[in-house]
Amino acid sequence: MVLNRGIIRPGDGVAVLDEGSPSLFLEFYLHLVNFLARERKRRPVIDWTAYTKGSKWTKLKKPSGP
Repeated sequence: MVLNRGIIRPGDGVAVLDEGSPSLFLEFYLHLVNFLARERKRRPVIDWTAYTKGSKWTKLKKPSGP
């Protein structure tokens, strides 16, 4: 997705130009989700914490009361 320009698929040499279409980002998102769902089956599980700078998750307490 190229901001204010459209969507480019370099491997195919095609593009969808952004001509004011309100659904362009939705189309990009659906292509991304489709790619990730397809590739998920072919790749090993990734430890996403490897991409953080040592962030530690903290368990939050539920507030008491109604």
